[in-house]
Amino acid sequence: MLQEDIQDKMKNPEFKMAWHGLDAEFQIVEDLLREREGTEGKQSKFTDKDGKPMKNVSGDSECRV
Repeated sequence: MLQEDIQDKMKNPEFKMAWHGLDAEFQIVEDLLREREGTEGKQSKFTDKDGKPMKNVSGDSECRV
């Protein structure tokens, strides 16, 4: 039922573009989670708006990706 509903909605070009755009957003979230779990004491690949390594990748409003 869900699969059929998604396939039907994929006929809409706007929905299809938004659906495929989710892949990049999920990748960012996965990278943030990996960064948060596995880099204690290591250089962060995520930086704040000034290019300095972020100390907090939990989604704090002061952190920018």
